[in-house]
Amino acid sequence: VLGIGPCRFSVQNASNWEAEIARLEQDVALDEQWYLPYDPVRERKLMIAFPNGTSDLNGVRRIVEHFKDRVKYWEPRNEPDQTTGGAQFATNEMRSFYETVKSVSPDLKVMGPGTVSVTQGLQNWLRDFFNAGGGNYIDVFSFHAYNAVEGDLFLARYTFESLKQLLAQYGQQDKEIWQTEQGYFAPVYGSYEPRRQARWTMLQTMLFEQYGIPKEQNYYWYERSHGFWDFPTFLANEDGSLNPGAVLMRVWSEEVYGTRFSRRFDFGETGNRLYIGNLFEGPGKKVAAFMSAGSTDGKITLLLPGATSVTVVSALGEERTVSVTGGRLELDVPEIPVYVRLTPAQSIEVEPVDWGPNLARLPGVQVRSSGTGVHPVDPSIPNSILKLVNGVMETSRWPLPDSGRPWMDNTDGFPAWVELTFPSERTIDRVVIYSFPFWQWEGTLLDYELQYERNGEWVTIERVTEPTKTFRVASFHPNAACTVDGFFSERWIFQHSFAPVTTRRIRVLVHDCTWGGGATRDVVDAGGQTGPRKVALREIEVYNSLWQPGSHRISGVVRTASGNPVPGVRIALRGWATEAMAVTDASGAFEFTNLQA
Repeated sequence: VLGIGPCRFSVQNASNWEAEIARLEQDVALDEQWYLPYDPVRERKLMIAFPNGTSDLNGVRRIVEHFKDRVKYWEPRNEPDQTTGGAQFATNEMRSFYETVKSVSPDLKVMGPGTVSVTQGLQNWLRDFFNAGGGNYIDVFSFHAYNAVEGDLFLARYTFESLKQLLAQYGQQDKEIWQTEQGYFAPVYGSYEPRRQARWTMLQTMLFEQYGIPKEQNYYWYERSHGFWDFPTFLANEDGSLNPGAVLMRVWSEEVYGTRFSRRFDFGETGNRLYIGNLFEGPGKKVAAFMSAGSTDGKITLLLPGATSVTVVSALGEERTVSVTGGRLELDVPEIPVYVRLTPAQSIEVEPVDWGPNLARLPGVQVRSSGTGVHPVDPSIPNSILKLVNGVMETSRWPLPDSGRPWMDNTDGFPAWVELTFPSERTIDRVVIYSFPFWQWEGTLLDYELQYERNGEWVTIERVTEPTKTFRVASFHPNAACTVDGFFSERWIFQHSFAPVTTRRIRVLVHDCTWGGGATRDVVDAGGQTGPRKVALREIEVYNSLWQPGSHRISGVVRTASGNPVPGVRIALRGWATEAMAVTDASGAFEFTNLQA
C-alpha cells in the first residue's frame, strides 16, 4: 500500500515444502492483488528466498515448480558471508541452487550472493566468490545494505563506486542489482528518533536510483516489527501507527509513479558534495527530486527555459505553485526531498555551484586546534588535523588510505576551536563546514561561531545554534518502549555566505556539540547509538565567490595627489591564486597579466 518496493518472501524449511507452499500462497496472492498491477511503467516483480539454506534441493525444486509462473526471482541462503567463505559458497551452494532453479525453467532469475553488505570489509569475500565462478551462477547480483549508506552521501559514493568497479572487473556490470534486506532505526533502542529513519531512507532511495536500484528492487526488510528487537527499524508500529519514514516513502512513490529514472543532476564539483538530484520521466510526466546531503538550509538555482511556473511538492506531499522568472528559480532544498513537477515539454537543469578554488587547500595553509591532536576515543587512530583541508571526506565505515576515520578533537570541555591560517591575506565570502552525519562515535555541531581575525582580534561573522528538539518523556508509541523522544534535524553541513572580509585567519569557535550520535546526554542514558561529546569535523572549505575563471589582467597608474606619475613604486598583488609583484615605470604605470583568479 505504501508502494515502497517488493517483499522478500521467505521459505523457512524447504523440507516441509507442502506447508511452505500453503503459507506462501497467502503472501503471493496479496502482492498479486495489491502490488503488481498498479504502476504501468515501473516493472514490479516477486521474489522468494531460502534464508535458512538450500540443502534440501528436492524441497527447493517443489516450491519453485509450484510458483514458477508467478514468481520469477529466487535467492538462496541469507548472508552466507557470516558462515562460510566466498569460494566455498559459490561451489558448494550457489551452483547447485542455480542448476535446480534453472532445471524448472531457464527463464527464472537466480539472485545472489546476498551478503550482509558491500562495504570495504566484504570486498575480499566477493572477490573469492567471483574468482570461484560465482558470477556464472547468478542472473541478479543481490546484497544487503547494512553500514553502506547511513545517511552519508560520501560513504554511499565510496561504497557503490567501489561496487561498480568490482562488478565490472568480473564482467558482472550489466546484471540487475537488488538490495534484499536492510532498514533504519526509528526507535534507536531507548531513544525514539524517527527523523533519522526518514532522512536516511530517503537519501538511500535517491542514491540507489542512480546506481540502477529502483525501489522495486530495494527491499526494506523491516516494514513492520517481526520480533527482531536487536534491530528495531520498522516503519509500521504494532499499534498501527506509521513512522515518518513510511510517509516520506509514500510521497516518493506517488511522485515517481509512472516514471523511470532518467538521469542524475550535476551540481558541479563543489555542489555535488552538497546536493543530490534525480530526474524521472514517463509517458506524459516528468518530475525532478532534490535533497541536500546534510544542510537544512540548502538552496539551488534551477534553469527552466520558457517556464513561467512549476509545482513544487514537499517531502510530506504539500503542493504549491511557484513562479519562474526569466527561466530561473531559486529552490530551497532541505535534508529531505523536494519535488518539482514539470510538463513533458519543459526542460530542467541545475546551475552548477562554482565559488572558485577552495582557499583552505592552498599550499602553506596552517591548521591548529585547541586540543592536543590525540583521538579522544582511541589514541591509536591517526588523527592529523590536516584531514580538515585534504579534500577527502573521511568516514568511519570506509577507512581511507593515509587518513582513516574522521578527525575528532580531544579538548577538555568548551569552548573548543579550530583555526585556519592562510599564507597571506585573502578576501573571502563563503565558508562550508562539514561535520558528520551524527551516529555512534562521530557527532555534529550544536552551537558555534564562525570568526575572522581583524587587527589582531577575533570578529564573529555568524553564530549558529541548532536546537536539539529532544525530550525526556515516555514515548507515545507503547511498543517502542523509549524514554526519550528526539526530533533533532541532524544538520551536519553548515553553509555560510557573508559580506566579503579580508583576513589571514578564520576560526570555528565551538560552544557545544552532540554526544556522538545523540543530540543530548539523555539519549546516551536511554541507550542510543552515541559517543563522546567531542567536536568531529570532516572538512572546512573557504571561498571567494567573486572569483571568475580564466586569465585576467590588472593595470593602472600610480599618481600623487596633484596628479604627477610616481615611478619605481613596488606593488604586491595578493588575494588571488596568482600572487605577483610589479614596479611602476617612468610614467607611473604598472600591469599584471595572465592572472589566475
